[in-house]
Amino acid sequence: MLKHKLTMNKKKNYTFLILFVSIFISFSFWGCSTSKERNIIGIWEVVPLTTTNYTEKWSFYDGNRLYISRDTTITDSADYTITSNVLEYFVEIKGLCPDPDSLPYENFHYSNCDDGKYRIDVLKTDMLKLQRVSNGDGSTGATFKYIEFIRSQ
Repeated sequence: MLKHKLTMNKKKNYTFLILFVSIFISFSFWGCSTSKERNIIGIWEVVPLTTTNYTEKWSFYDGNRLYISRDTTITDSADYTITSNVLEYFVEIKGLCPDPDSLPYENFHYSNCDDGKYRIDVLKTDMLKLQRVSNGDGSTGATFKYIEFIRSQ
């Protein structure tokens, strides 16, 4: 009887421990996600892979709005959201691609524009690195796009 009672207490303790750890981990991920949202807000200058005659900046604003500008002219805008799955964080961008049905040609493909889901590889106070993992339509073919940014002043 005493042995059975001790076994039941151990089970209760393990159940409590598992529940506590699960809740702790859930709050930790929730906190990280909101931290990512706060840290991405601001103006980021694209580090070009080749020489360009313009400066491109991506401005992430509170309220999940993104503006892209070249030099001082806003060239595009879209909505963005921060999402996560286990240990990876993503920026999902929608609104940079034209509606394919409104285009006069049939060969439009989402890989030709910047809509899509980008994995956040690095997010520091002065550096952001994004890698596209899916196109705006959810397809994964021809998705590769890697963008490095430095925080703009």
